[in-house]
Amino acid sequence: FKEILCNSEAVQRATHVIFTSGELAYDLEKAFPNAAIIRLEQLCPFPRDAIKKLQIGNKAVMYCQPEPENMGGLSFVVPRLESALGRKVLTASRRASGPPATGYSGQHVRETEELFDRVRRFLANQ
Repeated sequence: FKEILCNSEAVQRATHVIFTSGELAYDLEKAFPNAAIIRLEQLCPFPRDAIKKLQIGNKAVMYCQPEPENMGGLSFVVPRLESALGRKVLTASRRASGPPATGYSGQHVRETEELFDRVRRFLANQ
């Protein structure tokens, strides 16, 4: 079992690092081949040592999740990532919401596009 999955060569050559978990990693790798995508396979206990071994340096870092901002791992993962890396981590997620999903496929597609737009802005601005 590996706590994190990533291409270490991509981490070394990329200027942007995106942490995520689950199947979103595959979509991010496909959509953003120039970014290093790091898939967190274990959130608790948090893989602090494994993250430190990646030697991310001062690359721009983001945590991305497909769930709404008030759900998923964001509130647990981001403070621990910031502690492990010693700096601020940007985030991308769906807007905070009562239900975990809208129930409308068109709305889901729009929310996914918004999520990927946030990632695009992160990659363009850092």
